[in-house]
Amino acid sequence: MTKLTLREEWEARVADFRASGKTAKAWCDEHQLKLHQLWYWVRKIESTRLSKSSGKALSPQWVRLPMEGPSSHDALTLKVGNVALEVRPGIDLAFLADVIKVLKAL
Repeated sequence: MTKLTLREEWEARVADFRASGKTAKAWCDEHQLKLHQLWYWVRKIESTRLSKSSGKALSPQWVRLPMEGPSSHDALTLKVGNVALEVRPGIDLAFLADVIKVLKAL
């Protein structure tokens, strides 16, 4: 059995388990499968889906926020943990990213 065939078989099994409404133990008993195998594949399939949907799991990404017209606010406050950063227009984004990485690591 190829890895792809095995994965497809377990994806179908996990989908069947989810749709059954049964407990994992009852479903495994009915299908003569080991409980630890089911949970292994549930985690494996779900973690792959998460990483595919986001590009990289738990990886921060920059998001462009459109501004409409002039604002009376000339600064943006970002909170990283218990630290607040005041960001003003024209800041070097690479520098800001480095500062945020350091703060998150503390």
